[in-house]
Formats: sequence, C-alpha cells, structure tokens
Amino acid sequence: MAAMETVVAVAIGILATVFLASLVGLILVCRHKFCRRTDLLGQQMRDTRYYHLLNLVLGKLGLMNVRKVSS
Repeated sequence: MAAMETVVAVAIGILATVFLASLVGLILVCRHKFCRRTDLLGQQMRDTRYYHLLNLVLGKLGLMNVRKVSS
C-alpha cells in the first residue's frame, strides 16, 4: 500500500506542477496582450499623419476644392 500512495503523491505533484506552469504561461500571455503601455500622443500622430499628407498632395494638385457635379 505504501508504494501506491507514493505513486499517487508523485502523480499529484506532477499534475500540480503542470497546472501551475500553464497558469503562469496564461498570465504572461494575457499580460503581454492586454497590459501594453499606451502612447496616446504617438498614436494620434500616426493617425493624423496620413490625413495631413493627403491634404498636402491634394492641395498641390489643385484638387482640394473639387466637387462632384450632378448630371
């Protein structure tokens, strides 16, 4: 009986180790995905950069005030 109890204890220990390692891995993945530092000013600059570039190009081409003419 003592041998069987030892096998059960070792199996429970292995399962607990696997569970804890999986839990730590899940926490690290979630932390990497959801807890990023946000750079709001940099994001805003990236979003508006293309708008300003488009306005510059359209302005130089003289297309800024072109309107659709209905037939």
